[in-house]
Amino acid sequence: MALFHFSVTQVRRSAGQSVIASAAYRAGEKLYSEYYGETNDYTRKGGVIHTEIFLPPHAPDIYLDRATLWNAVEKSEKHPKAQLAYSFDIALQSELTMEENISLAREFVQTNFVAKGMIADLAVHAPDKEGGLSLDDCERYHKQLQPLLEDVDYDFLEVSSPGLDRPVKTLRDFEKNRDALVEVKLFAPQMGSKLHQGLLKMMDDDTVTIEADGESLTFERKAVAIIKPVIILDDEDFAEDAALDDSTFTDVEFE
Repeated sequence: MALFHFSVTQVRRSAGQSVIASAAYRAGEKLYSEYYGETNDYTRKGGVIHTEIFLPPHAPDIYLDRATLWNAVEKSEKHPKAQLAYSFDIALQSELTMEENISLAREFVQTNFVAKGMIADLAVHAPDKEGGLSLDDCERYHKQLQPLLEDVDYDFLEVSSPGLDRPVKTLRDFEKNRDALVEVKLFAPQMGSKLHQGLLKMMDDDTVTIEADGESLTFERKAVAIIKPVIILDDEDFAEDAALDDSTFTDVEFE
């Protein structure tokens, strides 16, 4: 029996999220963020089966380049709490072949977003778990999604999957990452840098504390742009990714 999964979230600057970093991870590419002045390199991540950018007729072809597209989004949104994109996370059905799943995803994006004047960035990833959508589930989530799209006014859509390095935003996230190696990115330099790495020791509504080289560093939450785990993969991890058969890839997230 296929398992139903569908969720909608936002990529928000107020949550410390970078739409360039998000796009780079999901596409498995190396992208430079003009807004943050940093390079996000996920070319060794593996597990990305298909990526594609969809443009409506009025959009210039330069936005077929992923870096150009998402840097334009970052540049167009000036507010520090800007909502940069909407994320639609949908698990496809394991009963279909990978080619059929990709075709279904492309049709869904084209019909529900591009035909209505929006740009979409699609990425199909390896699944987090077995299963997918049945035909009845597809009909159900389409009916659930349609009213949402009619009520929401936005211009860009990114399609992909969540990652291991998702930002630490809530106290629940903190508990999962307590004593883990994290990267704290600040809006403005402190102690000579915007970027600090260390073990995550404490976090509440007002402050976050890490331990770096035996020293405790505490930052005000309002000064922090993003906190995310540092993921270190060895050669065995990439070998396992390469060994996956295409028939196991049944998960896609729309963002």
